Amino acid sequence: MTQPLPVESIRDVRAHLAEVVERADRDDVPTVITRRGKEVAAVVSIDVLGK
Repeated sequence: MTQPLPVESIRDVRAHLAEVVERADRDDVPTVITRRGKEVAAVVSIDVLGK
């Protein structure tokens, strides 16, 4: 079974962006970013983006 993706508000991501990017790069775990409760973006590794 697949784990759900981490979901964080843009405000929370701003507070620890380096950690979010590291998680995407090192662990291949994307993070979904929300604004006002709506999913608006994701931080993914460059490898995932290229697929």
